Amino acid sequence: MGNRTMAKELYDEMQHRGLQPDCVAYTTMIKGELKLGDPSEAIGMKEEMQAKGFLPDLITYNVLINGLVKLGKLDRADELLQEMRRNEYVPDHVTYTSIIHGLLMAGDLKKARDVFYDMKEVGIHPSVVTYTVLIHSHAVGGMLKHAIAYLSEMQNEGVLPNVITCNALINGLCKERRMFDAYNFLAEMKKK
Repeated sequence: MGNRTMAKELYDEMQHRGLQPDCVAYTTMIKGELKLGDPSEAIGMKEEMQAKGFLPDLITYNVLINGLVKLGKLDRADELLQEMRRNEYVPDHVTYTSIIHGLLMAGDLKKARDVFYDMKEVGIHPSVVTYTVLIHSHAVGGMLKHAIAYLSEMQNEGVLPNVITCNALINGLCKERRMFDAYNFLAEMKKK
């Protein structure tokens, strides 16, 4: 709570001295509220920001959406995604990956896949993080066939798997007692 109090005091002091926070300052405060688990305060900060004439930018929206997803507030995150679009902001791979991750955490793999393919359809290229969250969720969820398909698609798109991606697939293979396949996959990745 001390950090929130200090932040509030600094904010009040800025106001008292006639200094108005800008988009970056508001986004930082929004991120802090979300880290403290207070989505209402974070949304309130966004609304205050807008009332003072500062429009949220892509980073502000991504911070809000990612924070809300982490707090399990998928409906609110989706509302912000729709608001972004209405305000003519183009969601990027960070925005989409946050939504996909939230859907996967909620167990809605089908909707996560739909969002993933919508992302690609509008021309947003998935990052290694996007593919990794899909591979991990499918591998640990017993849908190894899908995880392997995402890995193949990822490589075909020229996106290189990282250590986390490889670990997710190896864990999925081991979970299904496919040790030989896990070993072969590891050996193949070491060659690259």
